[in-house]
Formats: sequence, structure tokens, C-alpha cells
Amino acid sequence: ALSRQTMPHAVTFSRVLGDKLNCMELEELTGEFFKGQIGPQVPERGTLTLSIDGKTLRGTIPTGHRQGVHLMAANLPRQGVVIAQIEVGAKTNEITTAPKLLKMVNLNGVVVTGDAMQAQRQLSGQIVRDGGDYLWLVKANQAGLPGEIEQLIEPIKGVLASANHRCK
Repeated sequence: ALSRQTMPHAVTFSRVLGDKLNCMELEELTGEFFKGQIGPQVPERGTLTLSIDGKTLRGTIPTGHRQGVHLMAANLPRQGVVIAQIEVGAKTNEITTAPKLLKMVNLNGVVVTGDAMQAQRQLSGQIVRDGGDYLWLVKANQAGLPGEIEQLIEPIKGVLASANHRCK
């Protein structure tokens, strides 16, 4: 049992560790550790969900600026574990960062979920080529996008309806 009831302050960690800690190496090591905790290397298709999303770190937007440190993470929601995380560059966005993030993870048998920003043909293709599946959440508050998706799916519905009719 620990003698302290609380964790040391972040400044204490910074003072003690100083510049001796390689953050990227620590991220990779902890990611590898947690990947090993999730079970079989190749899960049965559709049984493991990986969620990708980006967030700006609280308190990192300097006064007079509009942008702070923005990270994109791949996490296992059922296990509550982030297995990979990278910074979204100031001159880029999540659309160009997501493929790099997913290259860090074995997607074989995994269902990748994300928001409308991730609903990109290239990213979807990468996931399928790497053995995974995807599910993108698109809300009605993204003007025009749900209608555009319906237009793309409508011809497929017609084909499926006629195929079902022939199969009866």
C-alpha cells in the first residue's frame, strides 16, 4: 500500500524526471503493454472496437491564439485504454493524421469507429485493406452530409430490394 493518499503534483513529476524521459518512447511502450492485455492478436471479426478521435488538450491554447496542442488517439472503449496517440500538427488536421495513427495499430478483425471527420474514402479503404471494418457516425447537424450519404446509398437500396424480391 502507498503511504500517500494522493498522487504527486505534475510539477513534481516534471522536476524529478526533467528531460530524462522520452515521451514518444514511453507512449510506444505503454501502447505495446496495453495491446498485449487485450487478448488474442487477431480477434474474431467484429468483436473488437477501436475508436479514433482528436481533442485539444485543456490549458494548451496560449492567450491570443486559437490553437493549442491537438492529439488524435486510438482507444479501446470496452477496455478503457488508449493504445496509440499522435499529435495533430499545427499546419495539418485529423483527416491527414488518422491514416498515420491507424498504421500504428493492427486492424485485422477490428471495427474502427469515428466521427464524420473520419468518413473519408481513403481512410475507409486503408482500414479494409488492413483487414478491418469501419463505422462512421454522421449526425444531422453536419449540413448536407446526411443527404449526400442517402443519395449514395439509395441506388444500393434499389439493388438490394430487387435482389430480395428475386430471392423470395
